[in-house]
Amino acid sequence: MKIYFTLFLIIILDGTRYVKAEEVLRVVTENWRPYSYEENKVVKGRTTEIVRKVLERANISYKIKVYPWARAYKIASEEKNVLIYAIARTPERENNFKWVRPITTPDNIYLYKLAERKDIIINTLDDARKYQIGVIRRSMYHQFLTKHGFTNNLQIVAMQGVNHKKLLVKRIDLWAEGENNLHAEIKGKIPNDSFDRFEKAFLLFSHAYYMAFSKSTPDEIVDKVKNAFDQLKKEEAIKF
Repeated sequence: MKIYFTLFLIIILDGTRYVKAEEVLRVVTENWRPYSYEENKVVKGRTTEIVRKVLERANISYKIKVYPWARAYKIASEEKNVLIYAIARTPERENNFKWVRPITTPDNIYLYKLAERKDIIINTLDDARKYQIGVIRRSMYHQFLTKHGFTNNLQIVAMQGVNHKKLLVKRIDLWAEGENNLHAEIKGKIPNDSFDRFEKAFLLFSHAYYMAFSKSTPDEIVDKVKNAFDQLKKEEAIKF
């Protein structure tokens, strides 16, 4: 009898640990100023503040971790109970996630060049094929250009903070980046008078960025977060 009681307690305790583990939502993002970034071991940024407000209103326990984008994307694509932000809702990604709401205004995505590179003239997307282009692995820029047949001329890096350096030393000809992000990324990393060295060469597309859940996340969690977002938006507690 004592043995059965002990086994019963083990099952109950294990079940409790399982429920508690399930209640903690795994939230993944990347270092991508001004939207999300880690500073002094704290995850900050414009979209991070929105995500925190929404999850707290939804009364969901969570833990945010910053990864290189490809790893964050892989985790959110394959694992259960994962929220990823800030992610563009593109046709290529539409069926890979359960989408919540946009958490930014649309951002214009450009190919940037050095202003001194008068030899680089791009009037159509095809014109860009002869140049080396810096992109983040599995980013929307990477996926967009790959979809349009760009392969051999893409130079792929794992994380932010690399491509602007490569452009400055002419290891790449073009840098695919969002307009809102560009200045935030290079601020404090180059002299202020160097900002003018970056010039828009071609508009690729425009996109807002979203919160999205992994496909295997229960709908009840997704709906709970959607409702919390809508409440905060109606109260004007969320602005962007």
